[in-house]
Amino acid sequence: MPLNGEYEPSRNDRTRQQVELYEATNGVEGGTLHGQPVIVLTCKGAKSGKMRKTPLMRIEHHGTYAVVASNAGAPTHPSWYSNIVANPLVALQDGAVKQSVKSHRSGKILFKFGATDR
Repeated sequence: MPLNGEYEPSRNDRTRQQVELYEATNGVEGGTLHGQPVIVLTCKGAKSGKMRKTPLMRIEHHGTYAVVASNAGAPTHPSWYSNIVANPLVALQDGAVKQSVKSHRSGKILFKFGATDR
C-alpha cells in the first residue's frame, strides 16, 4: 500500500538537496552521509499530514531495515520520530528499490521495518 499525499520538501537545505539528488539518481549520487550509505525514508507528517522525506543511515540485514532516532545525540527525538509513531506505514528507497513497509518500534529510539502485506 503506497503512501499518498502532498509532499512538502524539507526546510533544511542539506536534507532537501540530498533527497532530490538521491531520488534523481536512484542513490548513485547523494547516497552517503558522512561516508555512510543512506536510504530515504518517506513518512506522513503527524500534524500536517504531508509527506516528509529524510535521508537516514542505511542499516539492513536480510531485508529488514532499522533506523535509529538518535538525533545526533540531542536530548530530543528527530522530527520524523513522531511522524512514524503516529503513522507507522512508511516508504523506503534503497538505491533504485522502493517499498512500502510498516514500522515496528523496538525500544525508545529504534524502529524496524519489514515488507507490508500485499
